[in-house]
Formats: sequence, C-alpha cells, structure tokens
Amino acid sequence: MAIDKLGAVGENLLVAVGYGDSAGLPAETLTPEQIQDKFGRLSGLIPIDNKFMGKHPIGRWSDDTKLSLAIAEALIDSEGFNMKAIATNHVGALRDPVNRGWGSSTRKSIKRLRKDGSWRTSGSQEGEGNGVLMKLSPLALWQTVKQPVAADNQVEAIARMTHANTLSVVTALVHRDILGALLMGYLEPADVPQAGAAQAEMYEQHLGEPSQVTSGLLGRLALDRRITDRTIADLTPKAGFWSPETLVMAYGAFARTPHYPDNIYDVINLGGDTDSTGSIVGAMSAMHQGDLEHPADVAQLEQVDYLRKVGQELVAMLS
Repeated sequence: MAIDKLGAVGENLLVAVGYGDSAGLPAETLTPEQIQDKFGRLSGLIPIDNKFMGKHPIGRWSDDTKLSLAIAEALIDSEGFNMKAIATNHVGALRDPVNRGWGSSTRKSIKRLRKDGSWRTSGSQEGEGNGVLMKLSPLALWQTVKQPVAADNQVEAIARMTHANTLSVVTALVHRDILGALLMGYLEPADVPQAGAAQAEMYEQHLGEPSQVTSGLLGRLALDRRITDRTIADLTPKAGFWSPETLVMAYGAFARTPHYPDNIYDVINLGGDTDSTGSIVGAMSAMHQGDLEHPADVAQLEQVDYLRKVGQELVAMLS
C-alpha cells in the first residue's frame, strides 16, 4: 500500500464516518417511503428533526462517530491495542452530556462496565445490533497496517464488551476483513458481497455459529448481478437494525454505488438504521479510495477539524 494512500485515509476516515453518521440521522428509523414523503431523496446534510433523535442543527453526529473516536483515541494514547483503554473511553463517551443515538445493548453494557469494571463480563448476550460494526474502522486500519496476521481476539474482545454473542463476533470479523481488503486494494466494490459471504462462512464454521445467517444473506446478495432496492429490501426485513442485515445494506449499496458520497446517500435512502449504515459506508469509502472528494457541506460537520486531526494522528502512529 502506497504511503500517500495511507496519509489520505488518515485525513478522511473519521471525517467520512462522521459525515455518513450526520447525513443519516434525519432519516433514522424511517422507511424508504417515509423518507421520500418527508424529504424527497436525501442528497446532502440537513438539520435533524426526528422522533427518535429529537431536534439538532445541521452537521451533528451520534454514537457511531463518538465510539469510533473512542477506539481511535485509545489506540493513539496506548500506542497500540489496549482493551482497558478502549473500555475506559467507552465509559467516558457514555458520560458525555452530548449523548445521541446509543443502542440499548451498548448503553446497558457500558453502564455495567462502569459499575463493575470488567469489559470481559459487561456484554449483553441478546444484543445483535450495529454497536460494533459502526465503530470498527480505526481498529481495522491499525490491524491491517501493524499486524500482518490479524488478531481476531482483539475484534472479539471489542465485540463481546457490548454484544456477547457469536453472531456479533462473526459480523465484526467479517467487516474487519472487508475494511482491511479495501484498504490494501485487494477488493473492488462489486466484489464485496461475495467476499463478505465467504468470510462469514469461514468464521461461522470456526466459531460454531450454527445459523449461518450472515453467510446466507450475503451469499444471496452476491448472487444478484444487478442489486436493486428490492433485492436489498427482501433480504433486510429488520431494516438494518440487526448486524447481518446491516452488512447486506452497506455492502449492497457500496457494490452498486462505489463512489463517495453518493454511496452514503444510496444506503441512507434505503431507510432503517441510517446513521449506522451511513457511517459504515463512509468508512468503507475512505478505506477504498483514500483521497476522498468531500461535498461542500462537510464544512458544517460537527468538530470536522478534530475528526481529521485524530485520523491523522492514528496514521502517524502507524508509520
């Protein structure tokens, strides 16, 4: 991987996460039909006025960006992977008075962590949402550059801290691999669904996940040569509030619309957990393209300079 690409990823990764998060918040929980009725087709940042999220000015972001920062800052401060530092940063993030969008499993788990102090036992077994996938990109960046042999136990530790079940670990490992392959230039957007299905099947077998739901959904997505809204909708009845479906929505949108930020708005207009799917696709874009051409409204993104600074510091630590 060229050094200039790595520098561009540092410049853009957390900005793209924040942009996707902010772009998706106004549509959070809405169906595609409700998005169309309320906004037409979303194509730029707008103020948030959402029953689930409340009212906020343009450019605000949520836990997706906050917890991505929590991992990135822990990696920087510890000069590498330190699960205690990551856990401490999660507790600090929950204490932040500006506290938007936390999923119930993540919130309950971090409250247990705050009370009992053990990230090994804090996770919710029932939680299978997006609380891991949406914050994983800083770790994927660090692992891909610093650890030629990926440390699956690190991904599993972060996953089980909040989502203590095998399905969440499988989807997290799959997404780590996809982000890393995009960063290294081993994978093109159109091939992401098929690659994700193959990795999911491998991890399901290795970890004893009997349902094979993640590999099955991604495999069905990969079989469709022309991915449409209907293709994705048929595979995602829970609208991306369940991590296997989130991968279908993010990977389907990324495969058919590979360029940023069009791919962010493609996945957001599918509805559902739009801040998470938007931030996930933003991270995938930064890993794949490196040098992103941000739209003009990125200047309205909350703490955009700080997001850029942390990304740059993370990459500087890697060199």
